[in-house]
Amino acid sequence: HKPDDIDGYTLAVYGPSGVSRVAEDLAKQLANLRGIIEVDNQSVLRKLSGGRYGARGVAVLSREVGDYLIARDQVPGVKPIGEVKKIDYAIGLSRQRFSAEQAAQFNAVIRHLARSGTTLALAERYGMKAAVPAPK
Repeated sequence: HKPDDIDGYTLAVYGPSGVSRVAEDLAKQLANLRGIIEVDNQSVLRKLSGGRYGARGVAVLSREVGDYLIARDQVPGVKPIGEVKKIDYAIGLSRQRFSAEQAAQFNAVIRHLARSGTTLALAERYGMKAAVPAPK
């Protein structure tokens, strides 16, 4: 419910990543939190499930990624317990590699996929939430 609830725990996270930055911010609030950075989310879940972080082990993952990997890999004994912070992701195109025309075409396709419901259908297929569709 609050950061103090996991003070004294070992917190594992894949990094470097956006989620690891959230975990680092959380760790700054707690005097007795031990952080571990892993090479991938699968290692985090496998080690958490196997008790490698001890009896007071927790992990921070993107909710959708965690749910997907737990189901796909049939990770026993791991379940979501809370939310640390909402993170928004964005798509960026390099101005060195993409012209303004290509960027406009890309954005038009993304808007079309959102308006047509394609993005929503794809996201739901994987248990994810779709981004808010572009205004019509």
